Amino acid sequence: MQLDVVLCDHGQVSGDKLFVSGGGVDRMYVAVGPGPYVVNFAIAGTITVPPSQAPYDRRLTLRLETEDDEPAPLFGELAGAVVGGEMVMTGNSAPAIDDQVIAFAFNFQGVPLAELGGYEMVCSLDGEDVRRLFFRVEAVN
Repeated sequence: MQLDVVLCDHGQVSGDKLFVSGGGVDRMYVAVGPGPYVVNFAIAGTITVPPSQAPYDRRLTLRLETEDDEPAPLFGELAGAVVGGEMVMTGNSAPAIDDQVIAFAFNFQGVPLAELGGYEMVCSLDGEDVRRLFFRVEAVN
């Protein structure tokens, strides 16, 4: 199984096709001052499932962590909450001839981070961490 992902401004799946806007994000800029540091971003990509693995259920999980592998700290009433998502793909017992490509997009809007700094969106397939997308949140005037 192969996972291809990108950190972007917006992602959408329509008609089994993936549409990405503003791909390749590695910096997010917020206003100087005390938190919250509100950011908007998306994780979009594809999962390629070979025919031999088509009959099995799969789970894609996303979780936002700091660069120190801690859960991303959120501001105010959301402190202690987790930023992430999950997608379950149900296997198909019909014989598969070709790879199956599954497109996905998770949009995160208005995430109130408590701190500036480095973050990683950790992407897991079936409980195994397979990709980490790093970005930095910086304050600018």
